[in-house]
Amino acid sequence: MLEQMQKAVIYLRVSSKGQEENGFSLDAQEKLAIEYATKHRLKVVKIWKGAESAWGKTERQNFSAMLAYVKKHSDVRHVIFDVLDRMTRNDVDKIKIAELVKEYDKVIHFSRDNKIYSRESSSDDEFMLDVQVAVAKKMSNDISRKTTMGMIEKAEQGIYPSCAPIGYLN
Repeated sequence: MLEQMQKAVIYLRVSSKGQEENGFSLDAQEKLAIEYATKHRLKVVKIWKGAESAWGKTERQNFSAMLAYVKKHSDVRHVIFDVLDRMTRNDVDKIKIAELVKEYDKVIHFSRDNKIYSRESSSDDEFMLDVQVAVAKKMSNDISRKTTMGMIEKAEQGIYPSCAPIGYLN
């Protein structure tokens, strides 16, 4: 008898509308996630994708919708992300994922890294997940600080610190 495929959802994100409009990153993430699901005999029942910052200042609508969906549907046990920093770059969302795993018995997959986080993961695996979230959070904070420094420097040099208004050149 053939083994029945287990159900999965895919969550894909980029950090900004500009990246979303570029189109390539989300398409590449989706292609890899679907290939991963096929390879691991997972039936994808729903996909969320779009631009949502994982920095933690605002609630991510797609992320929240995905969490609610998998909590509501006990037959959907698997959640596929591209890589960890596409899942989250903040502690609050990491706790939400840990709740999915521990309280709802969901399995988290990272398609690009071919890694899995589940109830059966070792304490070392859980620790490494915590470390990777902390590293992703630091990288995000560093990017934010460097961007702010660059805009301040531009302003101090008399250069408009963003895109020039319509009709003006940068």
